[in-house]
Amino acid sequence: MSPYAAYGGLALVNLPILLTYGKLILGDFQGFLDSLAFWIKPDFMSWWDEKLFEDMWASFRLWFFVATCGAALAAEYAIVSPYLLAAAVPQ
Repeated sequence: MSPYAAYGGLALVNLPILLTYGKLILGDFQGFLDSLAFWIKPDFMSWWDEKLFEDMWASFRLWFFVATCGAALAAEYAIVSPYLLAAAVPQ
């Protein structure tokens, strides 16, 4: 089995957990969109608009969410991959 397929399957199985975790970290969907907008927006523009600290906090929350979700999926793959490889090898 391809590792990409395994990661995709794990992400699909964990989708309700990841969405609940995202709601805990980012609030609602509008909070996610605000964090994404601040993540894309250059810092000097936020400084110019006097929203630099709001930008830094929103960017950190989104980065933390993405990093912890990726780490959780990588850890799950590390646990599950020996069983997937054993199942793929013919006896």
